[in-house]
Amino acid sequence: MATPWFISRRPENRMPAMMSAYPFIRITMGLLAALIALMTMTPVQAQTTSATYTVTFQGNWTTDSTPGGVVSSAHFTRLVGAVHNDMVTFWESGGTATAGVESVAELGVTGTFESEVAAAGANASLVKQSIGGTGTSKATFDIEVTSDRPLFTLLSMIGPSPDWFVGVSGLSLLDGQGQWRSEREVDLFPYDAGTEDGNGFSLSNPATNPRGTITSIKGMSPFSDEPMAMLSFELKGTNVHTESQELPAEVTLSGNYPNPFNPETTIRYGLPKAGDVRLAVYNLLGHEVAILVDQSKAAGHHMVRFGAGDLPSGVYVYRLHAGDETIVRTMLLVK
Repeated sequence: MATPWFISRRPENRMPAMMSAYPFIRITMGLLAALIALMTMTPVQAQTTSATYTVTFQGNWTTDSTPGGVVSSAHFTRLVGAVHNDMVTFWESGGTATAGVESVAELGVTGTFESEVAAAGANASLVKQSIGGTGTSKATFDIEVTSDRPLFTLLSMIGPSPDWFVGVSGLSLLDGQGQWRSEREVDLFPYDAGTEDGNGFSLSNPATNPRGTITSIKGMSPFSDEPMAMLSFELKGTNVHTESQELPAEVTLSGNYPNPFNPETTIRYGLPKAGDVRLAVYNLLGHEVAILVDQSKAAGHHMVRFGAGDLPSGVYVYRLHAGDETIVRTMLLVK
C-alpha cells in the first residue's frame, strides 16, 4: 500500500504541507512584529526653545507727533496683547476690528480682548501691563516667547480719541535664520479702528456706518510722521525644552477653530504614520474651493490655516483623505 505523502520520509513529499503552512507563519510573524513595534514604540521627541525679553513701551505724544498741540488729558491706556503663533491674528491693518479691538480703541477697556485671547487656547497667552497717565509715560515688563509661539501683538488706546490706537500685530522675535533676536526696536504710529467717527481728540462719537477697516493714519491730521510711541525688546535669556509627544492611534480630524469664523480658521489633524495627505474645502454644491494640503506628511499632529478670502458666507465642508481613511467635517463662514 502506498505511503500517504504527509507521513512520507521523502522530503519532496513533505513540501506541500510545509508550503501550505507558510501563509499562516507569515501572518503570525507579521502580527508579532507589529505587536512588538507597538509595545516598544518611542514617542516623538518635540524640542522647543524659549526666550525671555524685557519689553519697554515709551510714550512719545508730544507736539512733534501732534503738531496742533497735546491735549491736557493725553494718555495711553493699559497695554494689552498676546504672545502667539501664526494660527491666530488679533488685529491687522486692512482687517475688520474685532469687538475686543473696538473696545480697546474706543474706551481703553481690555476685557473683551482678553476673552478673545483666551478663546485662542494653546495658540496664545495674554500680555497685560498698566502704564502711567500721560502721553510720555513708560512701562517695562517681561514676556516669554517660544519657537512655536514667537509672535507678539500689542495695542493701547490713544486717549482721548474716537477709536485711535497704537500697537504691533504678529511681530516675530525670530530673525531670518530662526534665531532669537538679541534686541529689536519698533516705532509705533497711530491706527484708526474704523468703528467710530471723529477727527479730534474726543470720546463718544457716532459709530462709523458702514463699518470701516483698521487703517494707518500716520501723517494724517492731527498726526505727523513722528511716532506716537516706541517699543523695544532686549533678550534676557533662552532655554531649550524637550518633551515626548505620543503619535495619534488613528487618523484624526478636529473641528476647526474658531467656528463660526471670519475670515480665517485653523484646522488640526493627526496621522499615526507618514503618508500622502489631501485636505480640501468644498461648498455645499460639491465644488472644490480650496486645497489646503496635498503632499506627504510625517506622522504626528498637524494644523493648517484656511483663509476664506472672497468666499461668501455659508456652510463649507472640509474633507481629509489620508491612506485608506476619509473624514469629513463642516464649518460656518459668517461675514
